[in-house]
Amino acid sequence: MFLSIMKTKRKNESTADELALERIEEWLPALNTEVKTPQVKRIESLISLFGRLTEDASTSDKAHALAGIRKFLSRYRWVSYVAPTTDGLLVLNEIADHMHISKEGLWEHEAVRVLLVAFPRLGIGKRPYIRRCAKCQQWFIAPRKDKITCSDACHQWLYDNKSPEQKALKAAAMKEYRKVLKDIEAKQNERRGFTKGKRRVVTKTKGR
Repeated sequence: MFLSIMKTKRKNESTADELALERIEEWLPALNTEVKTPQVKRIESLISLFGRLTEDASTSDKAHALAGIRKFLSRYRWVSYVAPTTDGLLVLNEIADHMHISKEGLWEHEAVRVLLVAFPRLGIGKRPYIRRCAKCQQWFIAPRKDKITCSDACHQWLYDNKSPEQKALKAAAMKEYRKVLKDIEAKQNERRGFTKGKRRVVTKTKGR
């Protein structure tokens, strides 16, 4: 998987954004559930806003996306404090008033927090690595910026059904492939003494 290499590293050797990516991979399946809770929908909205911050987006589109992100994040509150750790003093963020937030609300706050921490690793400005599969529309973490499907099955389906032009190209390729196989078979039969509609005749040579 995308984060398998990271998971082999010791936790205290991983950076904060790497650990955040691991957390994202853990809760990402929640976005693909059939029941779309308000919390899940809001996280999807935030990821979609991040996805609009691409290099080829216009200045106006980027400004609208950034304004949407600022407005979106205004609903969340964190308390920051300094704490000693094995790596020295670190600034930690805790959900404000977490004792009075529902379980679903805590999940939402945590999801937003890890998305912000992982922001430098999400391919923002190029093509976001968290995206919907072009076939099944499930969210997944892409291993590279040009990966558009979540599985080989979805990739194959998209290849077979993407467009009439794609189908025509595949049909032409298969036709050419069958022709090559037929030519190879014909040459093999010719070497063996077979001809179409006739059996091979074996002639015995009389000894002197």
